[in-house]
Amino acid sequence: MLAVSMQSATAASSVQKFSGTDDSVITIPVLKVPVVVTASYVGEENFIVHPVYSSGREGYSWMNEIGDWNGTIFQEADRAGFAAISVKTVGDWTIQIAPLASAPVVNPKQYTGHGMQVIKFAKPSSGLKKISLTHAGESNFIVHPINAKGGRGYSMINEIADYHGSVLLPSGTQYLAVIADGEWTISVK
Repeated sequence: MLAVSMQSATAASSVQKFSGTDDSVITIPVLKVPVVVTASYVGEENFIVHPVYSSGREGYSWMNEIGDWNGTIFQEADRAGFAAISVKTVGDWTIQIAPLASAPVVNPKQYTGHGMQVIKFAKPSSGLKKISLTHAGESNFIVHPINAKGGRGYSMINEIADYHGSVLLPSGTQYLAVIADGEWTISVK
């Protein structure tokens, strides 16, 4: 069973919500802008979600997890656009696609998070800034800077398990896409 809710007809400015049980293919208005994708899953099996081009080709997976899971990921703009979402699983799931600007605004001086998140600073960074990060987990800890227009930069951190260190925060960063399985902190100075 699939439930669909859209708050407006334009994919660029609307929040689209979907829920279901088991495998599904969901047609969406063609998506060519950067967005945040929030998903949750309750079950014991794999939860695999792919964006799908209008050609029918699947894009890189948004989620590929086993067991109960929830989190938020960043999807860059794509010229070809995505026309559907493919969900492969056994269990209950929800997916929400929202404009990038809807990411939660956080205090860059000290913020604590958990798992996969996309966060927003009130304004883009400027000048020489250092970002200190920690991660207490067992899997990947990857942090990508994203500018105000949704352009993703090279990963600032790409480590496995626990991490503690400081790196340069690229000037113009307004968002961070964090991939993690544990608790993490950021602090910008």
